[in-house]
Amino acid sequence: MPRLHQQTGSAHAGVTARTGALGAACVLLAACATTTPPRPAAPSLSGIARYEPVSRPDEARYQLQSGQTSNAPAATRWSDPVYPPALVALNLPTQVLLVKLVIDTEGHVAQVLADAGSPDTRGPHAAAFLQAIRTAVQDWRFDPLRIVTWKDRGADRMRVSTRTLPYSLEYRFTFSIVDGKGTASSGRSR
Repeated sequence: MPRLHQQTGSAHAGVTARTGALGAACVLLAACATTTPPRPAAPSLSGIARYEPVSRPDEARYQLQSGQTSNAPAATRWSDPVYPPALVALNLPTQVLLVKLVIDTEGHVAQVLADAGSPDTRGPHAAAFLQAIRTAVQDWRFDPLRIVTWKDRGADRMRVSTRTLPYSLEYRFTFSIVDGKGTASSGRSR
């Protein structure tokens, strides 16, 4: 008859050890699954920059002589200014800057002159906003201003001369933080 060997450890002890290890693993898994609640995200702010031409009645203009015509200069290419990224977090009130763009005879912006009468051109952040304007307008293009002189010859008109001249335009640039969203837009259709 075969002899049964008696074991020194009981079967119950083996099951208990396995159950304990399984329980510890579950506790460790549960600890991994528990996370700290996420922090609310900081509000995302971005700036909006807009601009519009300004017309002043006292503005100096070329005076046409009898027999002269001129074209109405218009922007042919422009890019929107960008709110200075370093200033977005400051959540500044709306900044309005008036500038005069001097257009050369090729239709390029030759100078950007800040209007000293514009209150925000003297503020502590004016230099950053003016630089944003300069960066945007350096690629703007305009129709050159042409003054044509005509001479009547009976029923016909004959072009005598065409002069291309520099000119200036004033623009109001407005920089704002609105609802944490922003796209720089001119409000113009392209």
